[in-house]
Amino acid sequence: MRIYILYFLIATGLLTFVTGCYKDKGNYNYVPVNTVTISGIDSSYTVDYGQPFTLTPTLLLSKDSVNNTYDSTKYSYEWIAINPGALKASQKTLLATTRDLNTKITLAPTRYTVYYRITEKSTGIQWQQTFYLVVSTTVYEGWLILCNVNDSSRLDMLSYKDGKYRTIVNVLDTVGSGLPPQGKPYSVTYSPYSPTTTGIYICTQTGTNRVDQNYFKWSSNLNIKYEMLSTVPDNFTADFISLGSTSQTQYMLANKNFYYYYYSFNIYFGLPINQISGENGTFTPAPFIAPGQNINGAILYDQDHQRFVKHVVSSTSCIPITADSSLFSFTPRKSMRYMTFTPYGGGEVFSVLKDDQTGKSYLARFTFTDKSLQQTYYAEVTGTDFDKAEQFAVSPNLGYLFYSVGGKVYEYDMGLQQSILMLDKGGDQVSLLKFHRFVSSKYSLGTTAPLLANKLIVGSYSKTKPEGSNGTMELYAVPQVNGALQLYESYTGLGKIVSVGYRER
Repeated sequence: MRIYILYFLIATGLLTFVTGCYKDKGNYNYVPVNTVTISGIDSSYTVDYGQPFTLTPTLLLSKDSVNNTYDSTKYSYEWIAINPGALKASQKTLLATTRDLNTKITLAPTRYTVYYRITEKSTGIQWQQTFYLVVSTTVYEGWLILCNVNDSSRLDMLSYKDGKYRTIVNVLDTVGSGLPPQGKPYSVTYSPYSPTTTGIYICTQTGTNRVDQNYFKWSSNLNIKYEMLSTVPDNFTADFISLGSTSQTQYMLANKNFYYYYYSFNIYFGLPINQISGENGTFTPAPFIAPGQNINGAILYDQDHQRFVKHVVSSTSCIPITADSSLFSFTPRKSMRYMTFTPYGGGEVFSVLKDDQTGKSYLARFTFTDKSLQQTYYAEVTGTDFDKAEQFAVSPNLGYLFYSVGGKVYEYDMGLQQSILMLDKGGDQVSLLKFHRFVSSKYSLGTTAPLLANKLIVGSYSKTKPEGSNGTMELYAVPQVNGALQLYESYTGLGKIVSVGYRER
């Protein structure tokens, strides 16, 4: 029986082999497939919101085309804009279903990928061409400059477009924001961290509000009280709002309390975090916070007990620091004059402490990472007029400490333990020193955005020029080895600068 089965399998295999070698001599007619060549569309376009936008592509068809004319009814068309940064359900927008594009752009300002698609109705064959579309506004990107004009707040802007900045004085009035006049200015912060809270926070003596990030529009539901768990009045005032150490986190200082917001965990500004687990009541925090970079937490300073404390992400309280104390005590028993976090040295906290009994100031530095807190420097600061210093800033890439006294800006050399005069603005007053911390790394690359990271920002004002146009903002490149500051950009005609932020893209 096994032999018969074997013969059958061999015979079947030979038949299959012979059939496979048979040459098909049938008569077939091959019809060439239609092809479409699309031209006349550039790789990218920039258009202002609300403005008309037209494109007339050139179409060359291998069929149906005679002198670039054809029966357009045989084809369907789509112009589709995709916003990769939007939620999935709202990423796609149909701009038109016509051969040519002629539409008024009402897309939210950002960068889109646009697909132009042509479909042959009879076959379903489709061709497409893609390009980028940047929808812009007069306030699309740029420096946000909160000014004091006769003890009232005014937001000026250096609007970045077509590779240069344009000054917009009183930008909220210019765009018809709707935000009521505000009192004495405190701070301005751009927050990009979530779809619901993306916006520009303006903190003033008469209240804290957020304006829309694309058009700078305001409505009553953008008051800070709608982002807090507890009930607060419309005029609830924050000193500042700071971006946290991780995406979608923020800290707010208000009425001598720090509050914490974490979008991912749906934690709104709630109870004050300036308290120690196991201790009664809250402590009075110094008006500074040092959120790390990609680190789950921030450093605060307890003014009551004169000690450094740490807040951990998602926690409702702080913990005392008990790490390495080889150079100084983390309970130094000194007042805090200034504190910040800088990426220098892999991530360090710089703090300026004052001994209230002797009047001497000290610079204390320590690394701040997920794994450790390691002290790196502690010494008395002996720079010129350091006891009179009004503004401070730390270079994020070089670790230099800058401070100002009146119209003079000094750089402090920690090795030589002496200060070097970098700027003397004569009778003008320096009102701001800052190295802005950008969220996007592109501002430190200078390829697709202005090269702004690591620039020293100096805000100053004339005491003799008219109020409201007496302010100047300058950006300086900081050389190594105590080299002279190099002026990068300068803008005049502003108000008295109190706070600076940047609307990123």
